[in-house]
Parts: sequence; C-alpha cells; structure tokens
Amino acid sequence: MSRRSLSLLLTDMIECIDKLAIVIEGLSYEEFRQDVKAFYAAVSLVSILGEAANQITKVSVSRVGNAHRSPPKMESILRLCFLILGAVMLF
Repeated sequence: MSRRSLSLLLTDMIECIDKLAIVIEGLSYEEFRQDVKAFYAAVSLVSILGEAANQITKVSVSRVGNAHRSPPKMESILRLCFLILGAVMLF
C-alpha cells in the first residue's frame, strides 16, 4: 500500500465523517439499526476511518524517527474519530 501524506489521510477521515452524516441523517437509532444499507455503509465508513487512523500512526512514527517524542497512540486517534462521529450523529 502506498503511503499517503498526513493531510490526505486527515482529508479522508473528514470525508468519511461527512459521508457518515449523510448516511444517518434523519434516522432514529431504531431506523438506523433496521436499515441494512445505512448500517453497512456506516460500518464501511468507520472501517475506512480506522484504516486512515492506522496510517496516520505509521506516518507519525516515520516522521518522529529518532526524536524523543512519542507518536500518537492508535487508541487516541480512534477515540477522536468516534467522538467526532458521535457529534455528527447528534446533529
């Protein structure tokens, strides 16, 4: 897999969040659970978000190199993604 720049990865994540907002717009939780297309579209988008977060970790590690800073933790990036997703679902 080719390495993408940090800005492209963040753009991918923002686009996924925008698409998630479109997928769940106007659906109640129960409607979302029963809408197979919406559910699997959301699962796919969250998977893409996770992959982008994973790649961000790899890009960050390669940039840090021998520096004494720690790269971002995958868990922190995923928490941020899910916080953003939660905020999107509220609107």
